[in-house]
Amino acid sequence: MKSEEAEKILDLSRQVIRTFWSGQPELYLNHLHPEVSFIGPADGVNVKGREELKKLALKMSRSMPKIFISSDRYEMLHYDRDACIVAAYYTTHTDPKSHQILRENKRCTLVWIRGGNAFLLLHAHVSDGHHMLHGDESFPIAAGQETYNYMMELMRQRGDFVKITVRDTEGVTHVISENDILLIQTEGNYTTIRCFDRNVRIKRPLKYVRELLHTEIFVEVSRNTMINGDYVERITGDIVSLIDKTEIRISSRKVNSVLKVIRNLTNI
Repeated sequence: MKSEEAEKILDLSRQVIRTFWSGQPELYLNHLHPEVSFIGPADGVNVKGREELKKLALKMSRSMPKIFISSDRYEMLHYDRDACIVAAYYTTHTDPKSHQILRENKRCTLVWIRGGNAFLLLHAHVSDGHHMLHGDESFPIAAGQETYNYMMELMRQRGDFVKITVRDTEGVTHVISENDILLIQTEGNYTTIRCFDRNVRIKRPLKYVRELLHTEIFVEVSRNTMINGDYVERITGDIVSLIDKTEIRISSRKVNSVLKVIRNLTNI
């Protein structure tokens, strides 16, 4: 019985942590004790009472960017029939589309007490990794490194550091950053790679260029055209408009799949 109930409390702790950071307070407010106290990650965040915490949670859900949780683990520090203490360790990171880049390690202590037939959250203390010093640090270098690593990872995913090498029809070799490519179009036996600063024409099929690309930001909208999904400005019906005002018609058999991919890449 003890182990089953303890596992349920660990699962409940996981739900509370995940819904808190995802900005969905309505999913965990029912698990709060009327006299719950909360110490948050920001300076001065210290509230008491379910109604006050509800106000704070709603305010935070409106102001925070979308947050994702990863590498979370939960440990039961104390358990008896009336109370238990759970320690949570996890990593939070922002959605790249929020234009706020941050990734940091956090820890949280949750104190649960029995209220009738269920356990209710009496106290929660969230420690923000961004403000914690490690070892003998006098400045949060480790936290800064975590965010830097996340930013570099995003840049690699977006193609900032990924380049392709092609030879044009004049025999000139071009090294092109994938992030500089707006679209790629094939006509007959030739393919044009349109970049912000140049157009590169090669005697190769679209398939050849597609196999050179490393990142997932390119979307094949028709048999002879690929676009950089990051540079889509708007979609009107089956027409995709890029930021340079180029308009591309999506192949009728690809409309649904293309729109789904583009909307996953952008906020459109």
